[in-house]
Amino acid sequence: MPRLRVIKSSREFSYIIKNGSGLNSPFFIFYFKKSDRPSEFGVCAGKKLGGAVVRNRVKRRLREILRFFSPRLNFSGSLIIVARKAAVNADFLTLKKTFLDLADKLGIISSSRCENL
Repeated sequence: MPRLRVIKSSREFSYIIKNGSGLNSPFFIFYFKKSDRPSEFGVCAGKKLGGAVVRNRVKRRLREILRFFSPRLNFSGSLIIVARKAAVNADFLTLKKTFLDLADKLGIISSSRCENL
């Protein structure tokens, strides 16, 4: 499986958040910007979520969800996921289902149902 392209610079994050379209859920916010470049992903968690251990745990969970669904994602552009406070206490299955719902709304996932959640 190829590695996911990761957005790291704050300039790219700011550009995508400012110029992309957004979708909200109780657990995170999607910011999506179409482009001709290959798909790339970014995950961020603000200090309002808690200390470094809490923020890193939330980011690890979101990156694992991205890795799990990456073979089914089909788009060219940038996707940023911003974690919300509710993601700290949410279980992993709920986060996966919410991700699947938002990706389906954006039309960036190949099918709406997943057999192996």
